[in-house]
Amino acid sequence: MDNAELILKNAFTDAQLTDCTDKPHRFSEEFELNMRRVIKYQKGVLRLINTAGKRAACAVLAALVCFTSVACGIKEVREPIVKEIKKFYVNARELLTGTPADEVADLFPHDVTEIVGTSYISESKKQYVIDDEETVTKFIKLLSETYWGEPGQFEEFSTAGTYWTFDFYNSEGKSLFGIKMCNDSVYIKAKVAVIKDGEEKHFYISNTVYKEILAFTNKKYYLHDSKLKDPDKAYFNAKKLEVLKGLDGNTAKELKKKMRNAHYEIERLLLQNVSLLKESDSVYWQYLSSGKPFTDPIAGYERCFSANKEISSVLEYAISVIKDKQAEKNLQTALDLWKKSVSQHSIGGLFKVHEYIHDYDYYAVNYPTSYVYDDYADYQGLDDYFGRLENQDRKAGKGE
Repeated sequence: MDNAELILKNAFTDAQLTDCTDKPHRFSEEFELNMRRVIKYQKGVLRLINTAGKRAACAVLAALVCFTSVACGIKEVREPIVKEIKKFYVNARELLTGTPADEVADLFPHDVTEIVGTSYISESKKQYVIDDEETVTKFIKLLSETYWGEPGQFEEFSTAGTYWTFDFYNSEGKSLFGIKMCNDSVYIKAKVAVIKDGEEKHFYISNTVYKEILAFTNKKYYLHDSKLKDPDKAYFNAKKLEVLKGLDGNTAKELKKKMRNAHYEIERLLLQNVSLLKESDSVYWQYLSSGKPFTDPIAGYERCFSANKEISSVLEYAISVIKDKQAEKNLQTALDLWKKSVSQHSIGGLFKVHEYIHDYDYYAVNYPTSYVYDDYADYQGLDDYFGRLENQDRKAGKGE
C-alpha cells in the first residue's frame, strides 16, 4: 500500500470512529416518494434491454450508491436497504456486463450424473466426487442460470492458469463437458473455459458464482452468521469502559484505529482469498505464513498476503496496553489461535479469530459503530455479535 492510499484509509478510519447517534430518524414525504420510485426501478431492471435503458440503470445505480452511504448510518433502515441495494447492484451489473444465460445454457446438458472437481491449489491435486442427484441438479442449474461475461474483457486469456477443473459425466461414464477456472483478483471476476466436443469457449463469471461453485466441493464459510441475540446497549457500553479503562487519550485513539484496521485486514483476507486457503495442503498457506510478496504460482501475477503480520501485531499491541484482565485473556486466546491456525493451515481457525476482532472492534473499543467504508469490509455484519467479549472458559464449559 503506497503512502497516499494509507493516508486516505486512515482518514476514513478516523471519520468512522467518531460517535454516532441512535436517535430515530423520520424521512420526509419527498424522500419516501423517491424511494418508492427507486424500488420500482429495481423490480424492472431485468427488463431493460436497450442502450438508453442501460444508461438509465447506471444513473439509478449511482444514485443508490450515494443514498446508501447516508442510509447505512441509521440502524433502523440499514438492513432492508442493504439487502435491496445488493440485489439491485447484482442484477444491474450482470445485465450490463454479462451474456444472457439462454445463450450458453445449451453447453450444459441435463443428463449429468457425476461431477469430479480437481483442485490445483492443493499440492496433492485433491479431487471431489459429486454424485448425489440433488447436488448435481443444483450445480447444473447454477451454471445454466448465471450470466456469462464476454471473453474480450480479459487480456491474454489463453495464458491464464487453472485453479480448479470440473469434469461432467453421464450415467454411462461418458464425459459430457468440462470447465476450468481461474479467479482473477485484477478484474475481481473468475475466468472460465468451457470445454465440449474438443472446443474451448472462454467466459468470465462473478466471484460470487465462482465461490458458489467451489462450495459444492467443501464447506462453505460465512463471515457473519451469528445466531446470538445482542445484549442491550448498557452491556456493550460497560464493556467499552472496561476495555478502555486506564488508557490515556492517545493510547485509546491508537487502539481504536489499530483494531479497526485489523478488522479490515482480516475481512479482506477471508473475503478475497478463502477459496485459496480451504484445503489444508494449499500451496498458498506458505505465502500467508511468510507475508512476503510472491509471484502467484498459478495465475502468474505479483501479490502479497500481509494479514499474518498485521493481525499478530495488532493483537500483541492490544494485549500490551489493555488493562482489563478478561479482555487481555480473550485477545491472547485470539492471538494463540491465529498463530496455530496459520501454522496448521486451518481456515476455520482464521474465521474464529475474526469473531474476536469483530466483537472487540464493533462492540467494545469502537462501540457504537456505524457504516464502515472499505473496499473489503463486509458491512452486512454490522449488527452481528459473536459473544467473544465474554469469559470464553465459561462458554467452553457450556459445550461451545
